[in-house]
Amino acid sequence: MLVDDNQLVKKGQPVARLDPRDYEVQLEQARASLEQAQAQLAQSEAQIAQADAQRQQSIGQADSAKAKLADSQRLFQRNDQLFHQGGAISRQDMDNTTFQFQQDQAAYNAATAAVRVAEASLKTAQAQRQAAQAQIAGAQAAVRNAELQLSYTTLYAPADGSIASKNVEAGQRVQPSQSLMAVVEKYVWIVANFKETQLGRISVGQQVNISIDAIHGRTFGGRVDSFQRGSGAVFALLPPDNATGNFTKIVQRVPVKIVFDPQSIKGFEDRIIPGLSTVPAVRVQ
Repeated sequence: MLVDDNQLVKKGQPVARLDPRDYEVQLEQARASLEQAQAQLAQSEAQIAQADAQRQQSIGQADSAKAKLADSQRLFQRNDQLFHQGGAISRQDMDNTTFQFQQDQAAYNAATAAVRVAEASLKTAQAQRQAAQAQIAGAQAAVRNAELQLSYTTLYAPADGSIASKNVEAGQRVQPSQSLMAVVEKYVWIVANFKETQLGRISVGQQVNISIDAIHGRTFGGRVDSFQRGSGAVFALLPPDNATGNFTKIVQRVPVKIVFDPQSIKGFEDRIIPGLSTVPAVRVQ
């Protein structure tokens, strides 16, 4: 606990801290997952570079095998003509030429297959990079969420005011939605429930004389600020329903907001607090 009962606080001032250790561990785990995803991305980038180099090497080998095959094919065609048209070369030379041509053809086929394998490996590495990038995005979101959860362990005053209704002490276990304390702002107002028959003579801006039971012998000034868009009964937990045939007319009450004149309450700000009984008198025409 960083504040005490009735202590004045400023907006954004820390008022309490929850034990952050569980959330610190979760944040460390999220950061470790992020680092792991980043390492996988770096590994996939290296695999892409390696696969691309292998593809370039395979393309070069395929081009070399293609050139060698073309030379072997020309030699085979020339020797084939010489062998069949006049026997200018021997059968052994023809067999050697045929064997070399077939060998170069197989080498070229193997080289083109290696190119396809290298291209497939490159695509696989690129897909792994995309998966690593998606993991990084998810890990970054997890880190932000862990940081957000850790930030919730420090409670801040939502506005300038004073601490009231503090019902928590150091060492207690708290639950979500549990009310720990209230911050009462310095800006106060009155909600006066006037009869609906009185509203015809009341308008926004009219001056109001206000007596407060807790402050004897002092009258404060104020003005009518606004009217609630509905009677008090409309917003009750169990609003009345006349569908059963009860048509007895009852005068309704309508909440009217009255604000204090800052000059009139100067020096009494700490004594005018929520919940006091007041008697407002509107100066009507």
